[in-house]
Amino acid sequence: MREKNLAQLDEADRRAEHLPLRPLRAVEEQALAPAANKQRRGRPVNRLGTPPAAAGEQAREQLARPVDPQLYDEIRELWKRHSIAEENRDLPGLIATLAEDCVYEIPAWKQRWQGHEGATEFYNGLLTAFPDVHFALTEIVIGPQGVCEEAGVTATHARDWLGVAATGQHLEFSVVIFFPWDAERRLFAGERIHVSGLSPNRV
Repeated sequence: MREKNLAQLDEADRRAEHLPLRPLRAVEEQALAPAANKQRRGRPVNRLGTPPAAAGEQAREQLARPVDPQLYDEIRELWKRHSIAEENRDLPGLIATLAEDCVYEIPAWKQRWQGHEGATEFYNGLLTAFPDVHFALTEIVIGPQGVCEEAGVTATHARDWLGVAATGQHLEFSVVIFFPWDAERRLFAGERIHVSGLSPNRV
């Protein structure tokens, strides 16, 4: 799935040096612009149902995390382990990269899976419904907040998934996946998957 990408990342590691980064205090101290929101019982909330203050606090905490070369390497290596396990259809290897209370979600489809049991259900369903699913990595960002990747996806819809009957069609779409970093457990806290070019009604 991503062997070529991983090899290129290893080569980049051999050529590059880690440069110290100073904290962006001006950014950290600047008030965040209010997100578009709606009223619910007189209290503004964003489209995900989270009060704006809570979302702002989370973003501030993420911005304040120090950039550390060793932490970068640790997160990067965990992502590589996760990707290789997915390529090899190694479910125990995948689950081993996740915190016990991990959350998998596709927000636009209102789908959510909780914990190791939920992650197992997600992967069993995905890899059964799309046995030839292939992710072609196009962009990746790694930092103390976790990993964000963009990938082109191809797959054949061979089995039913999320209540949608199998079509046998060859699908092409793209995803942006955020792997939040759990600093306490040193594992990923799950995946938040944003899908473009595909809807649950068109699976």
